[in-house]
This record gives sequence, C-alpha cells and structure tokens, in this order.
Amino acid sequence: MTVYEDPATLLPRLSLEFETAQSRIVPRNGAVAVSVGETVRCTLSAQYCPQLLHFSWDVPKNAIFTETERFPLAQGEPLPKTFSPAVVPVARFDWTPLVAGTYTVPSFAIEAVAYNGSRVNLTLPEYRLIVRPSAAAPQQTARVDPQDGVFARAFQPVPADDADDDGADERAHGEAVPSVPGKARAHVLLAAAGVCVVLAVALVLCRRRWAFVPFVLAPVFLLAFGWARANDAHGYAVFRGGSVSPVPDDAATAGTALPVGTRVRVRERAGGWAYIDCDEAAGWVRGESLEEQD
Repeated sequence: MTVYEDPATLLPRLSLEFETAQSRIVPRNGAVAVSVGETVRCTLSAQYCPQLLHFSWDVPKNAIFTETERFPLAQGEPLPKTFSPAVVPVARFDWTPLVAGTYTVPSFAIEAVAYNGSRVNLTLPEYRLIVRPSAAAPQQTARVDPQDGVFARAFQPVPADDADDDGADERAHGEAVPSVPGKARAHVLLAAAGVCVVLAVALVLCRRRWAFVPFVLAPVFLLAFGWARANDAHGYAVFRGGSVSPVPDDAATAGTALPVGTRVRVRERAGGWAYIDCDEAAGWVRGESLEEQD
C-alpha cells in the first residue's frame, strides 16, 4: 500500500525527459550533452496537476525548436477530479541545436490548477544543454548547405570585404548602422570630459573661484562615457510586427508573434537578420523589420 500526502497540500510539478533517435538521455548534474545538428526529443510532463490554464514557451537561440505533439492536458482539457499520482505528458518537442555551446532549457510559462483549487505558476528544474562540435565536421559549428543563401551566411564568419559591402548596402537603403549612434554619443561625452579638465586647469591658473565646477563635471561626463560604451554594443529598436524565428532562415518554423511597435533589444546581427529579445519572446527577425533607435 502506498500512502500519499493530503492532495490539498500537493502542488503541481513539471518534469522533462530527453531522448535521441538512439536512446533515452539521463541528465548528469542537470546537463545533457549532444552534438551540433543532433535532434533531441523533449517530453514535458506534469504531476499532481488536474488542469492547465496557460501553456507557452520561449524560442531557444541558435536552434530549431518545434512542438511535435500536444496532449489533451495542454489543450485545456481537465483530468478527472479524483486524485492520481500519475505523471501526465503535456507536450513533445524536437530541439536541434545548430551552434556549439552551452544553453539553458527554454523557459516555459505554465499556469496550472492544483487539487486544492489554487492556481500555480509552474517552473521546470534547471537543465543545461551542452552542444559539442560535430565529429564529422570539427571545424564547423553548423552543418549548412552553401546553397541555402541567408541561412548559410548566418552562421559563417563575414569577411572584412563583405562586412564593408553589407554596411554600404544598409546605407544605400537608408538603414542606420546600430552601433554608430552609441559610439558617437560616447565620443561626445569623452570630449566633454576632456574640455572640463582643460577648462578647470585654466581657471585654476587664473585663480578663478568657480574652477571647481568643471572639476566636478569631468567625472560625471566620464561616468556617462563608460555607461554609453557599455551599452553601445546592444542597441534598441522598434519591431514592425510579425513572428520571430528560432534560426535566421525564411523556411524556419515561426515562433511567438510580436505586435507592431514592440521595443526590443538587438543582441547580434548575421547577414540580413537580427537576433532580438524582449519580455515576450526572443529570436531572429529580418533586419528591415526593425526601426533603429539611437
């Protein structure tokens, strides 16, 4: 005979199982190791959860992440109200990492109903996906077909000549280069700090009583300069609306849709694509769908 706690005190919980085409993967110290291009099937399950009210997830970076199956619990269908300790599947996903590195499991936003009727926001245990370079191509971080156009360019280093050409293309289309406004602002702040120092020295030599004013302003400008330099690598933009993709490819499965006017942060650029994130989602979008902000 198995004795459980009072169902009224048990809160719903989530679990995640990993498997490849060959076998099931048991995480070690919260980490799962795979190779670039190897597809991992993830099965999300819930326990002590008679009903789900909300179910969504973030698109992971540099990967193809596709929902392959959604079970009745994730579709809002309640389970029988009688207590059951069974682990019930919620959904299955195929996760194919395209770039070597260490990643965290995508963040799931799940609201569930407990047996006592309360609503609970569920979180997964912390898992890491360690992606190793492919043994078949140790010098490459992604197996792509050179004929795939933008998708192929997105994960390849951009030669200096090509980088200059891309910048010329952006200027020809009237698009702002995102890093320039931040650098220009930083240079102005640094110049202002230098002027304050020179002015302060001159006033001291002239024995002016208010020489302390530029001495006070100089460190303020220097601090502002440091802040501008720290933030100039990642600019902000206004998204013109649409879906974000897990990879920079027109054929990729669309992820979360963002409304027109969403303010996003531009993390990096590849070819004609930009990786953005905000509170609602993260992923790749076309560069022309962004309105840069200084």
